[in-house]
Amino acid sequence: MKFSSRLKIPFRYFPVITLSLVLLIVLFFLFQSRVGATDKNYSALSTFFSVSRGSLFDGHLARLVTANFFHVNLGHLLSNIFGLVLFSSLMEIVLGKPRT
Repeated sequence: MKFSSRLKIPFRYFPVITLSLVLLIVLFFLFQSRVGATDKNYSALSTFFSVSRGSLFDGHLARLVTANFFHVNLGHLLSNIFGLVLFSSLMEIVLGKPRT
């Protein structure tokens, strides 16, 4: 049985967007750890990163973005990076390189 694939992966492919997102997520996690916002300190987590109606009405619109980069612990971070690399690398191949 022969399998054919319409998806051709370029030999010199470098997933720019994927690696940029991974770097951003890791930097955000390091900042989060630095301010003490981990799974052991839930009040710091909710103070800095949670999205609530009150925080949005108070004008903290950046929390809509930062909440997506929040990770409770290192295991959560690594598993999400693994999924991100698998999914977004494939999406970059399908959609093509970013145009500058």
